Order: sequence, then structure tokens, then C-alpha cells
Amino acid sequence: MVNTGHQAAFTDGRLYERFMGQRSRVNGEALLSWLTLPNELRWLDVGCGAGALSAVILEQCAPESVSGIDSSKAQIARASERINDERADFRVGNAMALPFEGGSFDVAVASYVLNFVPDKQKMIDEMARVVRPGGTVAVSVFDYMGNGDPGRHFWQAIRAWDE
Repeated sequence: MVNTGHQAAFTDGRLYERFMGQRSRVNGEALLSWLTLPNELRWLDVGCGAGALSAVILEQCAPESVSGIDSSKAQIARASERINDERADFRVGNAMALPFEGGSFDVAVASYVLNFVPDKQKMIDEMARVVRPGGTVAVSVFDYMGNGDPGRHFWQAIRAWDE
């Protein structure tokens, strides 16, 4: 990860997937089971990273299509490399200025992304803009208050080793 001021940039898709892939997949499965949406929808995965949530959508939701967008070229390259499905497309883009017409999707989802976006409201507004009226916008984030920080195991081990 490279710190670029207010915005995180994940520059190695394979390493990110190794670190976050399984966690992203489990979170994606939980998010989708909570949404309980019908099949044949057009999905947008905002901040798709290496494509963990997009893969779960393709496997479990019988979508018409899944478009993934991420600001990292490396992440998009990794998602495109690992997901070979004609219903999926991935592109580099900004979550706060989505390159899609209004109403292009039935569902827009973002998992573990909002924490890293400088203007969170702008991202949510953009997701709502590109979803058709009556569609679904869903965002999941790390549960820091409930001790869901992804680095907590690391810090617990450090504390156990040397207070």
C-alpha cells in the first residue's frame, strides 16, 4: 500500500489478495446473504480490488453482469486475470466519479472500501446515481468498534509477546 495523502493505493494485486482475499470473500458471502436479491441483475462492485466480491456475485447471484471498478491498475489487472467470465468486466476508475451513466445498474456494492475514500458521501452519492430507481446500494466496512480491525491479530500477538 502506498499512502497518497488521504487515499490509500494498493499497488500489488497478488499481495493484496493474499492478505485480504479470504476475508473479502467471507465478508462478500455475508453481505450477499443479507441482501437476498433476485438473479439476473446488473451489479457494480465499487473498489473491487482483486475481485473477491465480484467472484462471489458471479458464483451465487446468477447476475446478468458484474462490473468492477478500482483506482489501482494492479488490482484491476489481478481481477481480470483471475476471473474469466463473459459477464464480468473490470476497469480502473474513481469511486467518487464513477464512469457510468445514471441508472446503469440494479445493484451497487462496496466492501471494505469506504474507509479508504476521502469523500465518503460523494462515493455513496455516485453509487446511488448509477443505480436505477428502486435499485440497491449496499456498503460494508470494517467493524473497528467491535474489534474487527484486520490487523488486530497482529497487534494482539505483539502485545502478548511484549507488553
